[in-house]
Amino acid sequence: CEAERVLAVETMGMYHRLVQEEAWDSYNSLVVALKGQPARATRRFLKRANSELDLPIYLFTDGDPFGFHIAMVVISGSAKLAYINHELAVPDAQFIGVTATDIEEYDLPTDPLRDSDIKRLKQLLDDPRYSDGEWEKEINKMLKIGKKAEQQAFSKYGLEYVVEEYLPKKIGLN
Repeated sequence: CEAERVLAVETMGMYHRLVQEEAWDSYNSLVVALKGQPARATRRFLKRANSELDLPIYLFTDGDPFGFHIAMVVISGSAKLAYINHELAVPDAQFIGVTATDIEEYDLPTDPLRDSDIKRLKQLLDDPRYSDGEWEKEINKMLKIGKKAEQQAFSKYGLEYVVEEYLPKKIGLN
């Protein structure tokens, strides 16, 4: 494998956008569609790419509590599959998804948090996996601003913006 990294993308819409823009070539990356909560086979692939090929894994999700959870399941595993998380989790995967800070910094189009979003964000704050300073900061900021944003919100700057500006900055390519 000559790729330098794996970019794991939550939504099929953004996955197709990245393929169309040839992000795989620009970033020398494997681009993997998570299709929402990734299947065991997808998580196992990410684990193997990381451990056997020494490829860093970057997780690009929506800026909402469910996107945060999807990233954390890849990073630390799921409660239901605790008995095989050692085969699926990628502890050093890096979250580069949309954050509350991004919502403000990029003035993204947003949706208001629903009651279910607020409830889920509060549950995440009670989960020790999110007690890291950045996770906790972003969850609290999202609760404070009362907004969430999808990956596609960056299209306000043009269809190429995510590939040419946002992701290279998040991955550290520029």
